[in-house]
Amino acid sequence: MTTVTFDQIAQSVINGATGTITKQVDALLEGGFTAREILNQGLMA
Repeated sequence: MTTVTFDQIAQSVINGATGTITKQVDALLEGGFTAREILNQGLMA
């Protein structure tokens, strides 16, 4: 039986969140947003 550690769970959550953020940033870039607007969106999220 495989034991899943808290670190592994946390890492997968972080990876998932990072993937989501990356997709959001890509979408914002395609929409013509500036880097500052992207950062502001990230801070508000």
